[in-house]
Amino acid sequence: MSLISEEYRKLNEQLHENPEYGSRNAPRWVKVIKDLTWEFETFSVLDYGCGKGNLAKMMTNMPVKNYDPAVPEFSAIPTPEDIVICTDVMEHIEPECLDDVIDDLKRVTNIVLVVNIALRPAKKTLADGRNAHLIVKDIEWWMGKFLKYFDLKQVNGQNGSEMTMILFKRVEH
Repeated sequence: MSLISEEYRKLNEQLHENPEYGSRNAPRWVKVIKDLTWEFETFSVLDYGCGKGNLAKMMTNMPVKNYDPAVPEFSAIPTPEDIVICTDVMEHIEPECLDDVIDDLKRVTNIVLVVNIALRPAKKTLADGRNAHLIVKDIEWWMGKFLKYFDLKQVNGQNGSEMTMILFKRVEH
């Protein structure tokens, strides 16, 4: 299983050195996570691809575990949690690692997975010149990837620029 190549991890580590990179999105997910923890009566939450860990910092009354392979302090392999949130991550995954990352999301999700994915090229480029969004696909393509392992609770698209899926881990018999 390969979640990220060493070369790409280093490129992302460089992006994360910028204090502004990946720091604006967390506030919009606080209510979503609070609602899901209430609905499922759990405080077991993992922010998968957490960046600087801003969501955990904002969830003051709830312990949120952080995982991001490009941030040394959050790079330890995560344990499964009831609720997993993965925002602004999937479009950054190396295409050859995508199936392994989705398999890992299946491994770490006990109940529900929240995934937000950009469907358009990024405004940023990597140090090697590539667009920061390595995978730019439409809603149907992404749903096909995730619905192999998860059941859909809800999907929202935002003018073709991003999508959010709330997914239940499929119980295998």
